[in-house]
Amino acid sequence: MFDCLGKQKKEKNEDWKDYTCDICGEEFATKHGLIRHRSIHFRPPMPPKSFVCPQCGLAFDTLRGLNGHKVVHKRGNTGSSSKSSGLGRDFDLNQPPPNY
Repeated sequence: MFDCLGKQKKEKNEDWKDYTCDICGEEFATKHGLIRHRSIHFRPPMPPKSFVCPQCGLAFDTLRGLNGHKVVHKRGNTGSSSKSSGLGRDFDLNQPPPNY
């Protein structure tokens, strides 16, 4: 299809990919898609999760995260329930929430 200026219009069902990442070669239909994609190549690497739970092996990137997790083992739970924040009640993650 051509518009009134003689430029070819892109059909919705055609797979046009005019923008190519010069780092990995992935192709994109829009300039915005390419710009958004390129940011993945410049992200800083994730820090290693060096705090490992001695009971279950789950790893955390902070000591605070590990200590918060240890509460699960102290309460004797396997992780299927959790304390609701600030309410002081237990809830089962496998059940639908109550209707208040």
